[in-house]
Amino acid sequence: MIDFIHRRDDAADADWYLLQSGEPGRIVEADVRFRVTGKIPELWDPVTGEIREAAVWREKDGVTELPMSFPINGAMFVVFRKPSAGREPLVTFSPVKAFTGVVDSRAIVLKNGKPGVLAFDSGRFTGQTKSGKTVAAEVTAPAPIALDGPWTVSFDPGLGGPAEPVVFEKLTSLHEHTDPKIKYYSGPASYKRTIEIPAAMLGEGRRLMLDLGQVIELAEVRLNGRKIAVAWCPPYAVDLTAAARPGANDLEIIAVNKWHNRWIGDEQLPPDVDTVLPNFGGLNRTPVRFPDWAKQGKKSPNGRILFSTFMPRTKEDKLGAAGLLGPVTLRGGVEAELK
Repeated sequence: MIDFIHRRDDAADADWYLLQSGEPGRIVEADVRFRVTGKIPELWDPVTGEIREAAVWREKDGVTELPMSFPINGAMFVVFRKPSAGREPLVTFSPVKAFTGVVDSRAIVLKNGKPGVLAFDSGRFTGQTKSGKTVAAEVTAPAPIALDGPWTVSFDPGLGGPAEPVVFEKLTSLHEHTDPKIKYYSGPASYKRTIEIPAAMLGEGRRLMLDLGQVIELAEVRLNGRKIAVAWCPPYAVDLTAAARPGANDLEIIAVNKWHNRWIGDEQLPPDVDTVLPNFGGLNRTPVRFPDWAKQGKKSPNGRILFSTFMPRTKEDKLGAAGLLGPVTLRGGVEAELK
């Protein structure tokens, strides 16, 4: 199921559709029909801001049919505003692998207007054009590079984290660490390491993607000191092409988690305020009164990090996964013409 909103702009002679996956937590693939003909469907990505022409579409019985693939909880704008006269789009396309919703090979429109493929997988890609011509490309994509470790991880001491960086030989959830300053940590954690990028992954017609794997909850990616993007929803993947260089590159991933674990960590310490259950019921305790140290903007005298008008966790509550879990992988793509 796909949810949508449609807006028609008569002055601009354009149609705007916002489509969203209606199946939370699932990858969705569907042939979507639009009550528009004679226009090129454009795909406007609301997460990355990328605008591109759809490579595969067909007109039939007064509608435009567009094969679409949505990552988990994904969305896409589809805009019809440019005449399609003289265009020879693909009407079918066969990838090498099934859609995963992360870094996938896909049909594209090349700069010369011809049909092509952006391939992250090796193999033979085939399609059929509007005129019935069968086209194909045999592509050898670079092998993915796993960034297993070690990672040097830095925390914010002001949020209860260690004052010095800690080396993680492999990526694991922060809540599994033996150090309480990491186990109960909530806030930004900076993961750094130097990566080697082969020249074969860069250059004209190449695309370099960083697949972060699992992130709890979001992550900012920096390469060679340059902020690339913030990955805050699936797919947790970022385009490194513009900032990458052959050879050594400095990679930093700043992962941020929720306050859940910090609340539980604070509950391991002596209370710093008298609390009471609210009259309206519930399990969240509230302070009887604001303590003087909070009024004065000072820190808790008992070493707690958080203070609020309600206390949502207890010391017995279960910790949640946190940080960069991975696996983190470099994936190289190759553009090739289908002919």
